[in-house]
Amino acid sequence: MPSLLFKIRGFFTKKNPARTPAKGVRKAVLSSTYFELDTGKCYGISASLTKPLKAQEEVLVNFSKHLEDIPSLPPVWSEIQISIERGDSAKKVAFIIHQDQGLATEILKAANSAGFNNEKEICDLGQAIVRLGLQAVRGIATHHCTSDFSKRWKSPFSVHALWKHSMAVSALSTITARYIPGCDAGIASTLGLLHDIGRIGLNSICQTPFHYPPEPDEGFLAYEREHFGCTHVDAGILLAKHWKLPETLQQGIRFHHHPGLGDIKSVPEEIRKEILAVYLADFLAIHFDFAGGNKLLVEPHPSFAPLLKTCLNKVAHNKAVTKELWRIKTIEF
Repeated sequence: MPSLLFKIRGFFTKKNPARTPAKGVRKAVLSSTYFELDTGKCYGISASLTKPLKAQEEVLVNFSKHLEDIPSLPPVWSEIQISIERGDSAKKVAFIIHQDQGLATEILKAANSAGFNNEKEICDLGQAIVRLGLQAVRGIATHHCTSDFSKRWKSPFSVHALWKHSMAVSALSTITARYIPGCDAGIASTLGLLHDIGRIGLNSICQTPFHYPPEPDEGFLAYEREHFGCTHVDAGILLAKHWKLPETLQQGIRFHHHPGLGDIKSVPEEIRKEILAVYLADFLAIHFDFAGGNKLLVEPHPSFAPLLKTCLNKVAHNKAVTKELWRIKTIEF
């Protein structure tokens, strides 16, 4: 295993472990503690304790004007997402990427990043994809296809940190999805990439550096509304509509914070499992220092626990978590 190690042991320990329940009532007994985790990190106030604030209309109008000059996502982006979700081989994915030489160059550059310095230099695109892993390739492709847009605005959020965060959430979503029966891992992974795209959009509204306060009194979404006039969710929805993303992804962006805002009924049933997978992946990514902006942890509402077949502590100890996060940490772009 490469030198970058993520010390998981002890971080995700339930504060009050429950006694072994009688057969058939496990989820009911443990639901109140499934997300009660002692991470040693600062917990954010649950936004469910605050009144939802409507975005300022003039802010959304101004942002919409910016979107008029932003091109749609290129066809190669959709082709790559579909190919990966379909389970195509690295060779087939490479064939698609060859359509965009700029993207092909980025993939090779990432595969030969300094973190891979103990391995042989790669010149073959298919081999580069194998080294990086399909989820990392998905993230690099999305970063590349939106780079013209994101490079226009570099403040208040760090674009680099946002993409590292999004790639981490996307990769971890494929892991958390395994623990949620019936969850579509492909949708969860794509939503993980795009869930915070609105934060890049907020860079067009305000050009001064921005940081969330350590402990916002009214929840970080309310703080965004106060600072920008809208939240990254509002901006993300407008971007998703502009890019004509599938309705499922638009819904995912709209509700991706809802597991921390209220009970399970606050999220549409048809996208509920995928949103929980992304929310838990986001939780893990923030804990392992892939924050991308907001560094506060808000536990999901206990009513979501029955969807998860094990506690988050076990998910965090999955060896794939360390492997995927190491890859993302290593990649340079």
